[in-house]
Amino acid sequence: MNLNKFKHKSCFIFPFSPMSVILKNYLEKFEVKIKGFIDNNTTNKNTYKLEDIDVDGIDYIFIISPNHSKEIYAQTIRTIDKQHIVLVSLDLKTNKYNFFNDT
Repeated sequence: MNLNKFKHKSCFIFPFSPMSVILKNYLEKFEVKIKGFIDNNTTNKNTYKLEDIDVDGIDYIFIISPNHSKEIYAQTIRTIDKQHIVLVSLDLKTNKYNFFNDT
């Protein structure tokens, strides 16, 4: 998936974790506008619960969680149309991100 698709788009990353912070830094190099993180357990200045997000103001939500991506996707799809959800994985052999959209 070409990252230019996300350039200047308003996005969130779900969940908040050290891995998602690294993804944020990576995406910002491609001028992706990260508005913050979504997390079920942590809230702070830049981390929100899914139900507190204005869904009309979201272009994409990136989900990156090696252990819980299916559960997070199932939760997110109840509120956000799947065309706005991007699953992200990290290929440990190549150290590159893979982006998937279920549309």
